[in-house]
Amino acid sequence: MKKTHPLTGISIVVTRAGHQASELTSRLTALGASVIELPTIEIVPPLNWQSVDTAIARIDEYDWIMFASTNAVQYFISRWAERPSGRMFTGKYATIGPSTTETLRRNNLNPSFQPSGSFVSEDFVDQFPGYPNLTGLKILWPRTNIGRDLIVEKFQAAGAEVDVVQAYQTVPASTSNQTVASLTEMLVRGQVDIITVASSQSVRNLAQILRNAFSIFDNSDASSLRQILRRTAIISIGPQTTATAVECLGKCEGQAEEFNLDGLINAVLYFVETNASE
Repeated sequence: MKKTHPLTGISIVVTRAGHQASELTSRLTALGASVIELPTIEIVPPLNWQSVDTAIARIDEYDWIMFASTNAVQYFISRWAERPSGRMFTGKYATIGPSTTETLRRNNLNPSFQPSGSFVSEDFVDQFPGYPNLTGLKILWPRTNIGRDLIVEKFQAAGAEVDVVQAYQTVPASTSNQTVASLTEMLVRGQVDIITVASSQSVRNLAQILRNAFSIFDNSDASSLRQILRRTAIISIGPQTTATAVECLGKCEGQAEEFNLDGLINAVLYFVETNASE
């Protein structure tokens, strides 16, 4: 019989940005988990809107606008609504991931392309219409200030012109000393079962928070953090985040098969079920 509360007795740290943590927290709590929110990143507006406003002013020149996150959709579309262009966009929209697609649709816009299968940059590139011959295409990519440049590099190599504009910033969160102190004490006592990570930047910031808390001054050595986390599992949302966890934390015990929130929760459930006797 399937358990109603399979995570009862399991303590889980959620490291998503504060405004995005609530859904994951509520779903894990509903499954019986005890959840600690430790936002490691914060999503804020860009330092200035110049690049976005310039793109909006000539929006009719683009063949595609592509979005890789819900934040990119929300910030860019909001700015576009505030500063409407006299020109009309007649091109197409492309999205990565079901959450990004759903956010776009909530703004009454429909994507013409979204990759099937996994939601990673490599699949987006390989399945993009016309790739690897994109000569003559002009593509707008509203995004954050950090992240991989693989899509831009591949598209430019295929002949496309790609304008990258900063629609928002991803910055370290202002985490309270009390929360960090509480987590530190729980880690020392072995009372944290799982830490979930949903982006590479979350992992890097988590690693820095732990290094500061435990007075570890060698940023290049993950072995000390691996020792601190020896009784805590790291569960990742996808392969790039997993690779960063191994690099920065020295370990990663589980990864979502579907690279979204549902996949992350299923990875947590699978880990708990398969390690129940340990």
